[in-house]
Amino acid sequence: MGRSLKHLLQVVGNLQQLGVRLVSLTDAINTTSAQGRLVFNLFVSLVEFERELIRERTHAGLAAAHARVGGRQRGLSKQAERTAIIAETRYREQ
Repeated sequence: MGRSLKHLLQVVGNLQQLGVRLVSLTDAINTTSAQGRLVFNLFVSLVEFERELIRERTHAGLAAAHARVGGRQRGLSKQAERTAIIAETRYREQ
């Protein structure tokens, strides 16, 4: 429903200004009450926290892999470059 905590709260705020309230049938979320808004904000904060953790772990894993193997080589391998030249030549010759 939102890309971030700020965006989601903005969307919900806009909906509330239009008289729209959110009620979950499976969770304790009901933005018509103070308690429901609290639970909603807690859930949103936890989701954003989890997303940040995943991002940090991904970056750490990529940095560790890069440190171990020096990262992937840029560009095509010599064999792939030869294959591409042959394919381009054949294409131009039809």
